[in-house]
Amino acid sequence: MEAPSLICPPEARWSCQLAKDWSIDLPDLVGRVSKPYTFRVERPEQFCREWLHLDSEGRLTIFAGYATDGCSMVPDFPKALPGCILHDALRQAATLDKARCPWTRAEADHIFRRTLIAFGFNFWGSWLFYLGVAGPTGWIYSWLKNLLKPAIDRAC
Repeated sequence: MEAPSLICPPEARWSCQLAKDWSIDLPDLVGRVSKPYTFRVERPEQFCREWLHLDSEGRLTIFAGYATDGCSMVPDFPKALPGCILHDALRQAATLDKARCPWTRAEADHIFRRTLIAFGFNFWGSWLFYLGVAGPTGWIYSWLKNLLKPAIDRAC
């Protein structure tokens, strides 16, 4: 499995972007959609842009330019970074496109843990990271983040 590559300007802490399209097969999402699901985001300074695409075979593609902060609140360990990027994209779609998104926040969290392991992150570390996003810490972090810096993006 190929890991995603990021472009991260040293002066801009939260604006890493995928350097090229990244695709990953997600068995949990096989057959979840009968026709492809596409998540598009509109930012205030831009037009509507396609960020991810899921086909009926469970292949998810996150497109070049997708912005992420990597692994929130923890170091961006190389073996954890693919799971963190994927988790950001899945959670963003589940949050901004609730009516159409074919997965839930909880499913995104479970996929995150399995992706960590698939890319070589250790078993115990995957549980700690999972608890960080799915447990009380993750909920508090999400709540504070939305309170202090509300999302400027919206689904289109």
